[in-house]
Amino acid sequence: MKSSLLLLVFLNVLLGCKNQNDTVLPAQGTVTLDFKIGQERTLVVRGTTPKTFQIKFTDIKESRCSKENCSSCYGGYIYAYFEVQSSSTSDSLVLNRISCINVSMPSFDNPVVDHEDIQNLRIGLATISDQQSKKSNYTAQLLIKEL
Repeated sequence: MKSSLLLLVFLNVLLGCKNQNDTVLPAQGTVTLDFKIGQERTLVVRGTTPKTFQIKFTDIKESRCSKENCSSCYGGYIYAYFEVQSSSTSDSLVLNRISCINVSMPSFDNPVVDHEDIQNLRIGLATISDQQSKKSNYTAQLLIKEL
């Protein structure tokens, strides 16, 4: 009896676990995902037709001037490149941000949050790190909701 109970508890824990890199998108909600350049994350959408997406921060094109050298906010743009894959589709996504603009409370209603609609998702660039000396130091945060 005791061993049967232990086995049931173990199976329940095992079946209830998901990959630690998975993020579940709540119904009618929005999530934020943090990325380092080169990092891939998994997004699980549990709607009427559940879907799993792989999102990867692949590259950046930096044309902003550094804060130390730029006295105005018109120092260029940064372009962040992502790949979004589901079981049936793969899309490239490019989001941008103007030089000195920081978004303290990102939302899709904020015109500064560049976003695209792909694969029944709205994906926006919530934050991007300041200019970095090494490409590998860049970080980005995406804002995502199901359409």
